[in-house]
Amino acid sequence: TTIHGMRTLGKNEEIRAASVCGLAINGIVSGANNLTNAGAGTATLSANNTLSGNVGVGAGTLALSGSGSLAAATRVNVAANSIFDISGVSGAGSTVKILSENGSGDGGSARLHRAGQRADPHQQAFARRLLRS
Repeated sequence: TTIHGMRTLGKNEEIRAASVCGLAINGIVSGANNLTNAGAGTATLSANNTLSGNVGVGAGTLALSGSGSLAAATRVNVAANSIFDISGVSGAGSTVKILSENGSGDGGSARLHRAGQRADPHQQAFARRLLRS
């Protein structure tokens, strides 16, 4: 399923990407409320989103592709057994203010997927911890 056009969050909202076909949101998502992926599949955001609330990956995968960005979001929370995938971002990449994982213990099974190298050693240590499953 693909959603085109701008989407303004009027309240906290959940998206539920089905495990079979997934969900692609090609328009800008904006607003000051929270957005959570609660489906078992992959929800992909491909626009330079301006939403300023929290973004949650409560289940499945939340992916950024192309110029997809969550730079204006307050934080991205990744639950246990969920994935925040930024491997499809083109250009210089994507900025996230705060990335937290809600898995159990040191890294749990929350994962961050990113293609390419990490230049900052502090970023490497954080990424290693999140990549462990």
